Amino acid sequence: MSTPTVALTTTGTSLLSNTNNWLKRKYKNLVEIPEKEIKDFIAFHKKQNTETRISAEINATLQLNVLFQKQGRKIDIVHLILSDTEETKKEMPILKKFFAEKGFKVEVTVVEGLRYKESQFKMAGLRSLINRLTELIDSYKARGFCVIMNATGGFKAEIAYATVLAQLRHIESYYIYESFQEIVPLPYLPLNLDIEYWQKWLKYFEFYEKGVDTKTSDEYLEFLPPGFRFLVEFSETDKKWHLNPAGETFYLSLLSEKEVYLKHIDEKNVFKKRKETTLWEKAKNIYVATLKDIPDREVKQLLRRVLRFQFVNKIELVDYHKVGVSQRETCLEYRTKHEDSIPHYVQYAIKCKDGIQNINIWVEKGFCDELIQMIGKKGLSLGRRRHINASAL
Repeated sequence: MSTPTVALTTTGTSLLSNTNNWLKRKYKNLVEIPEKEIKDFIAFHKKQNTETRISAEINATLQLNVLFQKQGRKIDIVHLILSDTEETKKEMPILKKFFAEKGFKVEVTVVEGLRYKESQFKMAGLRSLINRLTELIDSYKARGFCVIMNATGGFKAEIAYATVLAQLRHIESYYIYESFQEIVPLPYLPLNLDIEYWQKWLKYFEFYEKGVDTKTSDEYLEFLPPGFRFLVEFSETDKKWHLNPAGETFYLSLLSEKEVYLKHIDEKNVFKKRKETTLWEKAKNIYVATLKDIPDREVKQLLRRVLRFQFVNKIELVDYHKVGVSQRETCLEYRTKHEDSIPHYVQYAIKCKDGIQNINIWVEKGFCDELIQMIGKKGLSLGRRRHINASAL
């Protein structure tokens, strides 16, 4: 049984504008188009077997579902993300009916403040969009869904920030222009928020969330990471500095990731002895039963990072080891994963100055791929961190 998939689908006004073009631009105001004429437009394309020409979000969803079916998966829920405009509200019941008739379950979210007015759009609309998308991603993931971002319809800025959020939250994102014949995947970059680093500055994100006067902001920016200044902007409305949409995206992603990936580490019973002696026993004549027992400081530091992930339950030392062959740097290197077994675990090799040791990292059900995404297959090392830091902003 495959994991259910939800497509968070940004929605624009192309259904109305395409209908109006079909009607030879009969209406100056898209809201004035009668519902009957919109339905006639849809019926025409159904008859012609050209449904992908109805609207951007319909085109992207139908083509994406065909692509998924070839991969043995499908879209179960189409969750429409609508701007707070009369045009999209007019489209909503028509789009809901269309997707329902295609066999999708349909959910709808109207993003308050996402309107044509520039000041509202920038300061309220995009923030509201980011908040709602973050809530939806977390909610669906918690319910066991695979979440994808279908970022084709809607305002250009809306599409851009939806795609950025997808990158930060490690979910698949797709885009298609109406004249394209194939959908364009936008894979997320193999980068992660350096949660341990950025949590030190969380209170300043909170301050800017509420608004900071210019004098105080200047004082803060003197000692905050250099990249922070690109996350804030001045509001003429209340004459204060606030997180801009990029800052809001970063902040909300940081909060969500912090809930998942940071936890207090239990030093006891971290390792389970299995069969023969371990790398560290042979190298140092020390029995490793907890994190504190590891004689190699760099290995201890590296594994502590892994154990900070909320979904990691245990690290188990396994029987393969090669002692006395020094590696150039302390790192983890991917071996294999076992998501159908109990426990669910991913096997990595620790490479360090004393040699090589295989370990099994036990995770909660469904988190094998999440762990691989966070660590990487080529390895997580102390020398080359694959996280976003201040200089990378």
